[in-house]
Amino acid sequence: MNKITDLMDLKNNSPFIKIMIAETEVEIQVFFSMNCCKVFFECRDNGDSFRTAFAKSIFHMYKQEKSNEDLFTENDFIGITDTELILILDTILAQDNRVKLEYEKIDCPNVYEKFYIANKEVLKSATAGISMSLKRMSRTFELQNKPLITSISSAISNILVPTESLSGLASTASKMTHYDFTSFQSVLNSVPKLQLPELTTVLSNIPKPIFDIQTIFYPLHNMMENLHSINDNLAHRLHDSIMQMSEVTQKIISSIDFSLLIYRKEWSEQRETLLRYGWFYSDELPEELVNSIHIKREELSIEDVDKIIVDYFRQNRCEALKKMVKRWETLDYFHCRERIFHEALVNHSRKYYNSSVTLLTIHTEGIITDFVRTNLKNPRFKVQKAIEDIKIELNEKEDVSIYEFEVYSDVIERIEEAFNENFNHADPDTASNKSRHKIAHGHAYEIENEVNSLKRFLYLNEIHCLFSRLSNLE
Repeated sequence: MNKITDLMDLKNNSPFIKIMIAETEVEIQVFFSMNCCKVFFECRDNGDSFRTAFAKSIFHMYKQEKSNEDLFTENDFIGITDTELILILDTILAQDNRVKLEYEKIDCPNVYEKFYIANKEVLKSATAGISMSLKRMSRTFELQNKPLITSISSAISNILVPTESLSGLASTASKMTHYDFTSFQSVLNSVPKLQLPELTTVLSNIPKPIFDIQTIFYPLHNMMENLHSINDNLAHRLHDSIMQMSEVTQKIISSIDFSLLIYRKEWSEQRETLLRYGWFYSDELPEELVNSIHIKREELSIEDVDKIIVDYFRQNRCEALKKMVKRWETLDYFHCRERIFHEALVNHSRKYYNSSVTLLTIHTEGIITDFVRTNLKNPRFKVQKAIEDIKIELNEKEDVSIYEFEVYSDVIERIEEAFNENFNHADPDTASNKSRHKIAHGHAYEIENEVNSLKRFLYLNEIHCLFSRLSNLE
């Protein structure tokens, strides 16, 4: 978890491949940097097709090597065959598991468009934690600087100062509003300039940013000294407010959870490995088990990973699973279903998976709607609306780390898929057995398996953890 990777090492270790450009075989180093991503997005935004935009970004990548200057033109790269371009794209994806995971989720026949969307999704996820910190700073600054501005305006309006020395100061102070961090936050969210692994590399080198408060507030102290030379009374009136603002800002910066800015590459890769196998990262899975799966990811099949995880929860007569379910009683809307969960657990342990899957699927809906009704005071008839309420609440929860946010989002996404899958009463067999509607309406009669049953227990466990956090019980 503590391994630090240098950016130049990433570039130097990036692979070389041979492609045909203008009927010439050329060896190029494939390192898709942030600047390449920037070119890709800008060209697309300026009207180029996804393919042309990607080809231009690869030309930019090629030009980064000084030895490659003036050997080929941008049009030469646009003229590269799709076979060669896709080889480059696949090589890029092989270096960045994060983008690759998003890429494989997207259902689109145009591979260049898929790559474009995948990079946008990665940017959106990677900046989530930064946005949360900035939002918190914005709120606090807005509250704390109002007394300062009021004090400045009041002091200037009540003191006669030499107009030849302070010409325009009163006008400037009266127009001051507040530090606009909101617009900065908006820019971070909207500009697709960042791409892993570079973002990971940079952030992993920042254990905690160090701020020189004296440098930040030097202009304020300098202003105080100048005011003393002009009008001691005015300086005295402003002193307390400016010093208070300085102290508050220092407290704000020291209290910010900068772990939200540190996206640990190793944790991210393990999470992506589990997602690729159809599971998700959970604290209920022992670290050594997750590490083993990640290390052997090139040789393990989906069936292999299913068996590893199922066997862990099956050992000692489902001991780990029983302990997990026992912890659910801390929330009322889980506790009132204690008998339901006991029966589901018994059926699971006895391998009656159709029963356990049906019970857990139906009562997941009840728990979600109970939470928004009792905690958010917002009764919802449709579970889709309730999930939207929960997502809003999660986004506004400031003390949720980026790691928790990612896991909760993964689980919510899977529950949404089950509830949003199209179900046609005229032809119920077209829906998968994951469909909530197919199960609830009694059309899921095929034999269930231990994997699907176990996943529903784990989904509910993460829902319990999430609701505990949103209820401030943890």
